Parts: sequence; C-alpha cells; structure tokens
Amino acid sequence: MKLDYSDKTENKVLNTALEIICALILGGAVFYVFISMFGLSYGPDKMTSGGIAGGLAGIWNSIADTLGNLDYVILPKYSVTKGASGSVEYGVALTLILAALTAISFLMIKARSRLLLLIFVVPVVIMILGFGVSPSPLAGACLAAALLIAIAAMRVGRGLKTSYFIVPLIAILIGTGVMFAIDKTVTLAPPKALSDIGASMGSSIEKMRYASDPLPSGKVGSVDGKAIKASRGDIRQVKEALTTPAKKDKESKAALEVTMSTPGSYYLRGFVGSGYEKNSWSTLDNGTFYGMRDRMFWLNRRGFDGLSELSMASALGGTQAEENKVSVKTVDASKKIAFTPYELVLEPEEGNKARKSEMKLPAGTRNYGGSYLGTEGAFGRSSYEYTASQNITGEWTDAVGKLYTAPKNKDIDQFFINESHYNVEQYDKYLDIPDKLVKVIEKEIGSPGDISQNHADYKEAINNITKYLKEKYIYSETFTAPKEGKDFVEDFVTAKRGADIHFATLATLMFRYYGIPARYIEGYLITPANVQGMSGKSEISVPKAANHAWTEIYIDGFGWIPVEVTAEYSGLMKEADLTKGLQNVDYESLENNQSEVKEEEPVDEENEDDSKLKALLIRILLIVLAVIGIGLLGFLLFLIGTRIATFIKWRRLFGDKDPKVGVSALYQYSKNKKWKLAEAAEALGLRASYSTEKIEEKEREKMREEVKRAKERAKNSKGKAEKAKDKSVKKDAAESSVKDNEKKGSTGNEK
Repeated sequence: MKLDYSDKTENKVLNTALEIICALILGGAVFYVFISMFGLSYGPDKMTSGGIAGGLAGIWNSIADTLGNLDYVILPKYSVTKGASGSVEYGVALTLILAALTAISFLMIKARSRLLLLIFVVPVVIMILGFGVSPSPLAGACLAAALLIAIAAMRVGRGLKTSYFIVPLIAILIGTGVMFAIDKTVTLAPPKALSDIGASMGSSIEKMRYASDPLPSGKVGSVDGKAIKASRGDIRQVKEALTTPAKKDKESKAALEVTMSTPGSYYLRGFVGSGYEKNSWSTLDNGTFYGMRDRMFWLNRRGFDGLSELSMASALGGTQAEENKVSVKTVDASKKIAFTPYELVLEPEEGNKARKSEMKLPAGTRNYGGSYLGTEGAFGRSSYEYTASQNITGEWTDAVGKLYTAPKNKDIDQFFINESHYNVEQYDKYLDIPDKLVKVIEKEIGSPGDISQNHADYKEAINNITKYLKEKYIYSETFTAPKEGKDFVEDFVTAKRGADIHFATLATLMFRYYGIPARYIEGYLITPANVQGMSGKSEISVPKAANHAWTEIYIDGFGWIPVEVTAEYSGLMKEADLTKGLQNVDYESLENNQSEVKEEEPVDEENEDDSKLKALLIRILLIVLAVIGIGLLGFLLFLIGTRIATFIKWRRLFGDKDPKVGVSALYQYSKNKKWKLAEAAEALGLRASYSTEKIEEKEREKMREEVKRAKERAKNSKGKAEKAKDKSVKKDAAESSVKDNEKKGSTGNEK
C-alpha cells in the first residue's frame, strides 16, 4: 500500500498565507454574488459609510424589494435614515458581511471539506430556482472560479502547494477579464429557437407543478378547437353540464369540488389577463404588484380591498346579501390560483404583527394587489376556504343604483375616498390596446366618441359590444391556432367565428376602446341550474366543461363585474337588467366628489414597522451567531472525526497482515510525530519502506517496542525542556530582583 509520508519539510507560514489568499478569493466571490443579486452598491469609498443597525436594515429592505419585484414575496420593511448622498448607506454592514464570509471561507479551506462549500452554493441555487434572483454573469463566473480554487486547495491533505491553485487563479483572472469585456460591450440575446424551447420547458414544468385547466391560461393563440374540445368537451356537452345539477358521482370527472353553507351560483375567477401581446394574455408582473404594495397596504388598513369591493359596496347601498361559507377542493384544475367569486368577503387583520397582507386571507393564499388570489407552496394549494356574499353579479346594476342613491354617511364617504385611490390603479393598468388593434376595432364599430374626460356610458358600451358580437359572429370549435406572424384577434375579426376565448378577448379590448378598464378572465361557472335542489351538505362537482372565458369591466365606485359576451353562454348565469339602476348613477357628481376629496398620502409599510427594527436586528444577530456556532461546531466535529479516522487508519496499517506494511507504517508514523528512533529501528524502517526485502513478524514486534520507547523519550524530553524553561525563567526573575535591590541600595547611599 502506498503511504503519503515523505521527508520533505513544510513551510507552515507559506501554507497559512496561501489559505488566507484562497479564503479572500472565495469570500470575495460570494460577497460579489450577494451584492449583485440584491442590487447593493459597494466600493472603497463606501466601506465605512453608515452604521451597523441602519445598514443591516437597509440591506434587508433591498433584499425585500428584490424578492418582492421578482416573486411577489412580501417581507416587512424598516424605515432607514438616508445619508448625505440621499440614499441609504450600508457600507459598514457590508464590510462586516464581507469579513464574515472571508472568515467562514478560511474555516472551510482549513477543514479540507468540499461538502462545506454547499453552504455557499445551495442558497444561490435556491434563489435562482425558487425566486428567480440571479447574480450577474460576471459574479457567477467569479464564484465558479473561486470554488474551483477552493476545491483545488482542499485536495491537499496537509498543507498547500502553489501548483494546486496557480492555474485556477490564472483562469479566474482571464475569465473575469473576458466576462467584464462582454458585460460592458455586448448585449447578448438568446436565439429565438432557444427562447421558444425555454418557454416550452417553463410551461411544461408549470403544468407539472400546478396542473392546468382546459383553457390555456391566457395563451389564446396556442390552442385550436380540437384541443379545447378534447379537454373541455364540445358546446353541447358544456351546455348539458351547465344546465343540470352538479352532483358528485363516480362517473363524473370533476375539476373542482365545492361545498357551500347556502349553495348559490357564482363566476369563479381564475386567470386574470391584463395585457394582450403576441397572441397571449398575461397577468401583471410581480414587480408591478409589488409597486402597488404601499397603496394596497394603506387601503387594507382602512378596510378596503379590490377583491371584496363588490360585497362591501352592495352592503353600503343596502343590498344585504347573506354570507356563504365556501370550501373549494381542486381535483383536476390549476392549483396556482385560488378560484374565488366576485362576491368574496375579506376583513382587515387586527393588531400590528408583521404579516403578508393586511386582510384576512384564506390559508395558503397571497393577495396580488386586490386583483386575484394566488396560492403558496411549491405545488400550489389543492384546498381552501373563504366567505362570500350570495350572488351579486346577477343584479349588480340594481346594487349600483342603490349605492349611489343611498343617504350619505361616514362609511359611504370613506368608501368612496378609498375607492378613488384604488380606481386610479385600475385605469392605469387595464386600458392598454396594441396600436394595430385600435385600427381594427375602429373599423368594425366606429369611433368611441369623446372619451377624453370620461369613458363611454356603461349601458351603451355593453349593449353595443354584445349586440355586435351576437349579430356578426358565430360560435365555432373548428378554429385553428394563428399561423406564424398572424394575430389571434385579427384572424377572429376576419373569420367571424371562434370560441369563448375569442369573444372574451375581443370584447375586453373593445371595452378598453370605450375607455372602460377591462380584463380577460378564465375560470369556472357554477350556474343556478347546477345548485338546484342542493343543500348545505351537498358537494357540488364542478366539471371541466364548466371552464369558461369571459370579460370583466370596472364600474366606478363599485368594482369589477363579469360581462357575458359569448352568445352560446347567454342565459346560463343570471344576468343583470341594464335598464334598472344605472340611470341613478351620476358619474359627473361622483367624479367631482372624488376630486374634492382631500388626498391622503398612503403610509408606506416600512414606516409602519419602525418599532420592529430592533426585533429584526436581534433576529439577524441570532441567525448569524447560530450559523457561526453551527459552523464552528461542525468544524470541531470534523477535526475530531478526522483525527479518529486517521488514528484508525494508522492502527489498521500497524496490524496489516503483511509485516512489511506494518513496519513501514510504524516508521512513518513516528516520523510524522518527530520521535527519534534508535539507529537499528531507523534502518529497519528504511528497509521496510524502500527495499524489496521481506520483513518478519518478530521485526514488527521489535519496531512496535522501539516506537513506544521513542514516544516515552519524546514525552520525557518535552517535560525536561519545560522544567528547564521554568527554571530559567525563575532564575532570570531572581537575578532581576537582585539587580533591582542593588540599584535601590546605591540610590539610597547617594542620597
């Protein structure tokens, strides 16, 4: 067996210096990745800026903003005083983090454990895959090269050699230079084919995680009639499912299973399409929702949320709808979004504890700016419960009329103040139309009239659009997906035939054309026929055939309401009477009232949480101490384990069945320990290690005895040396004392 010992000496000072250099490289690379991921600024001129407490809070806020913009993760933020530069200063805090990362890197390299590098790698991977937070390409390249250097350094069991890290160091310098040049001079865009493959893979992964619905979650240009019929059924099967009681049975293939304390009909909103582009509807991005967070936080504190606006407005107007306890179980539908009715009831949270929303939300859900409820968890949520009012969408015009004619009181005035702030967001986010489609719509239905000051009349717009679609278009399931370069809406307008996804898409754009905020919606219908004869104990089986696309519009001062624009679905749900209630609405009066409202500045969430700063700092400190403690404990256990393993290895070699291996091991072990052997034992050890001669068992026993004696001699020698040293120290102290006394005596004589 080949053993590792050689007679060469090691330069411990050089080894330590090289370990420190490797630690600086690794710690610096991890630090670079950290600041690039969370948009932190650092440099020689900022190393000592700011304080520790304010700096940590500023870093936390930056992390919260990054996660919020990318993945809509809601974390509490803390008020931080800005420096002379007008920005938050956190240089000192970052310097401490850099020092901590370097110290941890040094311990990792000292421990010679490559597994410990996962402490740095795993969090980066989690951030990339779980939250979409990625470092810059340059930072990523630096980290990869630094890890290679660390791994190369760890390959040496005892001490470092320059040859193990010179090549990686040169590679990191060259690679960094190349990446820096690319980063500063070239904007790289992936090829279209690669982008398409990536998008397809992303879509497939999302379906695996959350499952899916028959309709394409806004990707209206990606499906044809055959695909929809295969997953939802043809229109005959759809109508049959929506006009019969939805009782659970063994043969039915349910998408959702719903129970209600008082069964009623609902539009269950799922996917919410805000922007139409490239044959697809998309939701607002997480960054947009996060940008609305402070306003929504303030409105929630005042008891207002867009998801429950319809129920609140109806109650204030005197339309008292009985509350309904609803439980939804997802069987074979998307788990990414919680399917909720327009009549959802939400109440403000109580107390000042930190939380993700200021409204009481169903467990496992997240409020996306009062637009819809998303679900939490890696695979979404398969069940949830909430409270809803009884059906309002079937009589919303009457409810609107009652609200506008109700005697004014403090609650109604406050509601309209809150709504005016939410209203601004809806007009800002849901009126966009692609320029080329504005011309297409204008050609079809003419001018929208003067909408520079106000949108078109609701009744007129609804009647015009529904009449146009009913008279000019037919429902068909024989459509194909648009060809390359063709637009879904233009094809529909030309062919004048399509399914509900076509009708809802065109109607949404047309309402926007009239100046009315509108959104494309996919969800499920629970019709009056579905719940006929049902009791509170009945389980309503909502089939895939109930998956439907419709448009919804925003009614000023009231909220979002669904509008059925597909003629084949007309009459399946209770529809509001447009001749009733809307005539009572005085739009000009409402507008003037809102313009006269004293604008109240929304309170930033971070300013609400100043009192929690101390708790945050204590939490961060405890986490840091825990990580350092766990790291040190792990390092200590590693050292103990390594020593035990090494001792067991040597013991095994000492007793090897081949006496020659045993003698060689005993000899090399004594050399490692720097024990001085007798001349005969030295010769025996050299003969066993470097000659081909056979060694007898009795010679091994002699070597054992000699190693024991050498150990005793070394121990005795060390003891004698320590005694001699102590004796020398005492002698020096005595001589010094005598000299001091003599000096004092001579001084006294002089006096």
